[in-house]
Amino acid sequence: MLIHKSDIEKRLEENPEPIEVTKMREHILSSFANLEFIEEGHIYNLHNADGTVIEKIPSASTIIARYEPESDWDEIALRYALKYDSTKEQVQRMWHENNIKATNNGSSVHLYGENLQRFITNLKEEEICDVIKPQYEDGYLIPYGPKQDAIQKYWQDLLNIPEIYPLLPECKMYMPLGNKFGIREIFCGTADILLAYKYKGKWSIICHDYKGLPLDTPIATIDGWKNMGDIQKGDVVFDKNGKPTTVLNVSEIHYNPCLKIKFDNNTEIVCDEEHRWEISFIDEEYKDGIKERKFISKIMTAKELFNYMHDHKNYGIRKYEHNIACYFKPKLVPKIFNCLPIDLPTIELTVHPYIVGCWLVNKGQKIRKIDGIKLDTDINGIFDYLNNNFDENIANTYLRSSYKQRLQILQGAMDNNGKYNSLKQEYNIELYDSNKITFFEKLLSTFGINSSINEYILKYKGKVHIKFSTNIYPFKRKKQSILPLITDRHLFRNITSVEYTDTIPTKCIEVDSPTHTYCCGYDMLVTHNTNKELIKSYNRSNNITMLQPFDNMIDEPMSHYTAQLTLYSMMLENLGYDVIDRRLIWVKDNGEYEKIKLPYIKEQIIQAFDIWNP
Repeated sequence: MLIHKSDIEKRLEENPEPIEVTKMREHILSSFANLEFIEEGHIYNLHNADGTVIEKIPSASTIIARYEPESDWDEIALRYALKYDSTKEQVQRMWHENNIKATNNGSSVHLYGENLQRFITNLKEEEICDVIKPQYEDGYLIPYGPKQDAIQKYWQDLLNIPEIYPLLPECKMYMPLGNKFGIREIFCGTADILLAYKYKGKWSIICHDYKGLPLDTPIATIDGWKNMGDIQKGDVVFDKNGKPTTVLNVSEIHYNPCLKIKFDNNTEIVCDEEHRWEISFIDEEYKDGIKERKFISKIMTAKELFNYMHDHKNYGIRKYEHNIACYFKPKLVPKIFNCLPIDLPTIELTVHPYIVGCWLVNKGQKIRKIDGIKLDTDINGIFDYLNNNFDENIANTYLRSSYKQRLQILQGAMDNNGKYNSLKQEYNIELYDSNKITFFEKLLSTFGINSSINEYILKYKGKVHIKFSTNIYPFKRKKQSILPLITDRHLFRNITSVEYTDTIPTKCIEVDSPTHTYCCGYDMLVTHNTNKELIKSYNRSNNITMLQPFDNMIDEPMSHYTAQLTLYSMMLENLGYDVIDRRLIWVKDNGEYEKIKLPYIKEQIIQAFDIWNP
C-alpha cells in the first residue's frame, strides 16, 4: 500500500516530532540561508553579510573531480567510432544524448523523493512542486515508474521506525572558511536525504543519497539465486572449488563494450571486454616416446580471448557452428574448467530427496512403491503434493542441500529414467516438463556437471533428452562392479566463439576466496577476479586509481560517492552535529531498493585540501 496522508497524520499523532528535531532543522536552514543555488548551470553563489557575493563556489562533485585521472575522451570516442564503423562526432553525440536521458531520469527520481519527504514532514499539499503535483491524488503522492516505486518503498519502511524523523530533503549547504577542520577553501553540495536519530543520548544525523544501478546476471548464493544487480557486500557465493565465499566488494555499473561468449554445450554468457576469465589449454609433449597431456591455465580478459579466438581461427580440426566452419588445433581450444560440487551442510527436507528425483521423471502414471525407500504414505499422494507445491522457493531449498542429499535426487531420477551410453561415454535422461528440466539442469550445475540438450531429438514426442558426462556415479539401484569409462572431457567446457554484442550495464564482485573465483550464470561458469585489480577493470576500462591522497581507491563512482557523502557529513559536523550513518539508496529498475553503507574518509579529505591549497 502507498503512503497516505492519514498514515502520516497517525504517525505524527502517535509519535510527534521532538522539539530538538525541529530546532535542528531550523538551525541547519538558517546556517545555510545565504547560499544561493541557480538551477541553470548548476551554480552555487554565497551572499555575505556585508553584501558581497562569492560566485560559483565549487561543489562536492567538482572537488572530487580534481582527483580523477585525466582521460582523453576525444581519443576514446575515436577508438569507439572505429570499432563500430561510426564517426567520432556521432559517438560524442550519442554520449551527449545518453547523458541527457540519464540526467532527466535521475532528476525526476530525485524530484519525486524530495517532494515525498517534504509532504511526509509537513503535509502541505501546496508545497508539492508543479512537476510532481499531477501525481498527487486523494492524499497519495503516486509514483510513476519503478524507481519512484523504490523511493515509495524506502519511505514506507522508514516510517515504520518511530525513532527516525525526516529532517531535510535536498539540503543545500557549504563549508565556510574558519571551519573546525582547518580547510582553507569554501565548497558546497546538496544532500538528498537528511534524517534525525537519537544515538547514545544525542540527536544525530543520518545522510542518505539516491542512486540507480541495474544488472540481471544470475549468481548462485547459499540462499538461492540472485541477480548480479542484487548482490551486495557480505553475500555468500561459491568459488570454483564449490566452497562458500563472502563478497568483499561490489563495483558500480559501467557501460563498456560487451562480448558474448559461447560454449560447446550451446550455453552463452555476456560480459564486458575487461572481464577476466581463467582460461585453460591442453599442452601435449612426448617424453621417451610417451605422449604426456596436461592443462596450462592463464588469466585472460574477454577482449584478449576475442583476439585469441580470431588469431587462431584458420587451422586444425574442423568444427561446425551454425553451418559455419571454424578451425582449431585441439590443444589450442580455450577451455573453462567446471566448478567442483558446491559444499553445503545437510538440511531438513519435507520430502526425501530420492523421491523428488523419482518425481522429476514421472510422466503422471500411478506407481505402487519405490525400491529401497520406506514410505509411511502413498507415493502417489507425495507426487500430487510435489505437483502442487514444488515452486521456485522449494526448488532452491533442494538445490542448496548437502552433496549427499542432492546426489540422492540425481540417483532417484537416473534410476528411473537414466542410461549410460558407452559409445559416447556419457549419461542420458528423458524429462517431460519444462520446469522439471530447468530444475534438473540447475541440479547438475551444483555438481559442476556440464549438460546439454540433444539437438537431434529436442522435444521429440513431448520429451527432452539431456546428456552429460561426469565422474560422479549417478545411479543407486544399478550396481556396477566396474564404473563407466569417462574421459577428462567432463572437467571443462570448450569456448566455441567470442563476438562483440550490444553494450549492456555490467558490474562485478570481489570475493574472499584464495582462488579469486566465483560462479556466474545458471550454468555455474567459473569466472575470475583478482581482489583490488578486479575492481580496477571496471574503471573507465583504464585499470587505474584516483590521484593522491585517494590512490587507495578505485576511480569509479562508488569511490566518488564515498568522498561526496563524507564532504556532506563534514559540512554538518562543522555545525556541531554527529553524522552517524552514510548510505547510498540504490533505487532499482525492478521497483526495489537497497541500502549501501559507505565509509567515512575525513582524514583523506583534509589531506586532499592541504595538497590542493598548500
